[in-house]
Amino acid sequence: GGPRAPPHWFPGGGPGGSLQLVPSPGGRRLQLMVEGGTEPGTLTSVFGALRGRFEPDCYVIVGARRDSLGPGAAAAGVGTALLLELARFFAAIGREGFQLRRTLLFVSWDGAEFGHLGATEWLEVTPTPL
Repeated sequence: GGPRAPPHWFPGGGPGGSLQLVPSPGGRRLQLMVEGGTEPGTLTSVFGALRGRFEPDCYVIVGARRDSLGPGAAAAGVGTALLLELARFFAAIGREGFQLRRTLLFVSWDGAEFGHLGATEWLEVTPTPL
């Protein structure tokens, strides 16, 4: 029944769609309850490698997050497209005879919207990926 909440209350654009925050007249207290699921899920990280010739056990990691939750979905799509194009480019010049000094790892991490869990878990359990 009161006026709409001012835009500066919503860093990053505020609620979308039909969701509105309308405080009570004269009231300044807001109680928000979030009922998020706590079901375990599976994160899938995908990687490919182009082995280096001179220092194959030294790695250069090129990675991008991959998920489709929230407003970051477009950024994840752009990052994935760039990652795939870089992989395609290096594979093409490798077929033409170019030799890498170090091994290049191309990694697409899942779970970025959940605290970068995909990248964190992958790096914690993958000390030597090849």
